[in-house]
Amino acid sequence: MTEPLPLSKDERSQIRLAFMRLVPVADEISVALYRRLFEIAPEARALFPEDLTEQRAKLIQMLIMVAGSLEESEILGKLARESGARHRGYGAKPEHFEPVGAALLYAVQTTAVPTPSADEMALWVRLYSHVSYHMLAGLEAA
Repeated sequence: MTEPLPLSKDERSQIRLAFMRLVPVADEISVALYRRLFEIAPEARALFPEDLTEQRAKLIQMLIMVAGSLEESEILGKLARESGARHRGYGAKPEHFEPVGAALLYAVQTTAVPTPSADEMALWVRLYSHVSYHMLAGLEAA
């Protein structure tokens, strides 16, 4: 897998604005993400506790961490690799990253207000590609 090109200054700015619109609906996004993930990848359900309250909070924390690290791609990559290494201990596998990305995009698309444009969704794809690339590197190195 080839490392994605770094996000441009303009892309980082647009993503920060998109994140700010998600803050009021962060909990709804976390609910939608896990609901969608378990619909498209039911085998992933076994990797999570029955009560997803803490897991949803961790997801929101991860999104906050990503948003806070957008300006420092080295720090963002390092944090994502560390997260990937932790996820290995949870039983995550490389094949889980595609359905998680699809579930994240679905949750953003269906929950954010106003509904994200196609250009904004393309930025979410770029951001997820960047983060998942480094998480996978951490997962495989652990």
